[in-house]
Amino acid sequence: MKNNWNDDVAKQRKRGFNLPPDDYVYGIKSFPASVEVDGVAAALKQYCTFEQCNEFIPKKLIVRDFIAMNKATAKLGLTKTKDVDHFRALHDIKKEICFYNCTRTKKKSIPSEIVHGIATRTAPPIRDLIQNKYLHNWLHQNSIRRCKELLKCENAKNVSRTVYLTKASLLRQHRPKIDSKLSWKIPYFEKVSGIYCTNK
Repeated sequence: MKNNWNDDVAKQRKRGFNLPPDDYVYGIKSFPASVEVDGVAAALKQYCTFEQCNEFIPKKLIVRDFIAMNKATAKLGLTKTKDVDHFRALHDIKKEICFYNCTRTKKKSIPSEIVHGIATRTAPPIRDLIQNKYLHNWLHQNSIRRCKELLKCENAKNVSRTVYLTKASLLRQHRPKIDSKLSWKIPYFEKVSGIYCTNK
């Protein structure tokens, strides 16, 4: 029983985090002494301004462009890993990765004549409304549609209704001929006539 005893049973759960060690320094500690800190509030921010960050972080970083190298190997028809590695060793294609100002896109200027939302529909002229022009156009379109449907039905009737025979239909209609001759018999039984014997 003592071997199965669990030490974590009946213990309180730890809520929260432990304090840092005694030698921990709060505030800005990663920058050199040349950077001036304006008071305690600025020291406790744990981050620097945009101008100070630009001094320590490079604006451009040059790295190998594997996408361009893979495209070049595909164009040359190199598919094996050895060939691809050999190509990468001889042809080193690089690209620049920009930070901050390079990545910021310029704001597109919105033209003054642009209309936000759904454009308003032009109002129909009053003359067309009074003359019921839209009703006449609708009736005319319906009559054209009905004429097309009638022509389609007539053309369907005039189409020849000949049934094309396929191999499956021919096999279905086939009736094999049955010979009227009797099946083969042993010569001995040909002379013997049939005898019906009923024991009642």
